[in-house]
Amino acid sequence: MQALFRVDAAPEIGSGHLIRCLALANILVERGLHVSFICRRLNKGFESLINKNGCDIFYIEDDSPQAIKKICTNNSGPSYLVIDNYGLNIEWEKAIRPFVDKVMVIDDMGSREHICDFLLDQNLYKGLEDHYKSLVSGNCQMLLGPRFALLRKEFAIARQKTRVRSGLIKKILIFFGGSDMKNITKNILEGVFLLKRQEIAVNLVIGVDNPNKTELQHLIKDKATVFCYHNVENIAELMLESDLFIGSAGIATWERCCLGLPSMVMTVTENQARIIEYLARNEILDYLGDAQDVTATDIRDRIDYFLSNSEILKRYSEASFKLVDGLGVQRCANAMFS
Repeated sequence: MQALFRVDAAPEIGSGHLIRCLALANILVERGLHVSFICRRLNKGFESLINKNGCDIFYIEDDSPQAIKKICTNNSGPSYLVIDNYGLNIEWEKAIRPFVDKVMVIDDMGSREHICDFLLDQNLYKGLEDHYKSLVSGNCQMLLGPRFALLRKEFAIARQKTRVRSGLIKKILIFFGGSDMKNITKNILEGVFLLKRQEIAVNLVIGVDNPNKTELQHLIKDKATVFCYHNVENIAELMLESDLFIGSAGIATWERCCLGLPSMVMTVTENQARIIEYLARNEILDYLGDAQDVTATDIRDRIDYFLSNSEILKRYSEASFKLVDGLGVQRCANAMFS
């Protein structure tokens, strides 16, 4: 049996789509499938990551159905095609559908029609189920909500060692995704530095495509309590040892929930805002707002507030820990094989 994943990763779109597809690909490989990725050009880091996980890569110049059909035909009609790409529409899906046995679409929008056998939206927002009723056929199996969150195996393992946080802040984890083109990370750091609390340590993670690496490293060179990591493969461990997260939304939201890490989150898209606003209203995390509107002073003041109100962070930790158990990728694979 074979599975193909149509997904991309680039500074403009981030790496979250690829990372969550790799989580699903890993379990399919474990269950005996041959897995390949169909992508536009990737950087060497992502290419290496895919190969390291036992998967092949087919590169394409464009998303013409003819190009994808050729790959499917050469692979003897793969059993599954998994699509995680906002740029592909229902007409594209119609053209490809005859060449594969089953199609899974991973979506976060709830606004596009699909022709697929499985529809996965791992997010949580008001009216989630109603969003898709008129967008897919009655035969489509819908996998909706964080219980289907595609997290790598390391998070299920780390969850066994985690704890509900006390709300006290001794170490802060800062990470604003794989690229952070607008250098929001610098703004967060400056907000933390405004606190002038030397007893609070910082784990700073700089993403693989972040173009501001040199500037950030220069900013922290004299900060003895700031520990810098680039292109990490142990983010779950860094989450385990932290008491508070400050950074971006996206797939990492569910990773943090799985490990009960209280979070101060900023968004960069309207779709992210809908999800994060809902989580904030339900006291699962703290929403700072659109990243471009949040100042260093805002960040300092919010941390200062939590330093005096640790019970709120403890509630965030408890609520988020209950929301995601780290087994979503297994549930998705079970649904596909059923």
